Amino acid sequence: MFLSADDERPRQAVERGFAVPESRFTYAVGKLVLWSRVKDVTDGGAPYGTAAFDGGRLIAPAPPATIGEKRRIRILASDVSLARDKRGRSSILNVLPSRIVTMKPLDAYEILAVVAAGENGEGAKTLSRMTLKSWAELGLAPGQNVFAQVKYVTLDAGRGPPEE
Repeated sequence: MFLSADDERPRQAVERGFAVPESRFTYAVGKLVLWSRVKDVTDGGAPYGTAAFDGGRLIAPAPPATIGEKRRIRILASDVSLARDKRGRSSILNVLPSRIVTMKPLDAYEILAVVAAGENGEGAKTLSRMTLKSWAELGLAPGQNVFAQVKYVTLDAGRGPPEE
């Protein structure tokens, strides 16, 4: 599967014989994600995919899909933790330099933070849910650079037609 943020690269892929002409279509309008299936040699070859987007990239299990099948990346806010420093080796494969955009208390004990990927905070946004205690003990604040640690990413079937 080849997704592109412009018309030029898919046109070139068809012209060079790397894509089936009938498979070309506009699937979305807006900020797009590039999804490619790769083999991860660290675990004996289980298939994983890499999604590149504004501000970073994510690694996730890549379930089988047909050409042109719509997919979307889903990240639960509870699967995103924030760190002041980049950690060493961990089971968390997705650690993105990010910037805190805003924070909203959910109740007396939990908050929901919006973080934007990339050191400049201009990339794709995601949510992080944590305790108010963690927020305070780390001294976190909007505008601060952090590392978003994404514990789990799913690649779900897409829904609906692209917006015009």
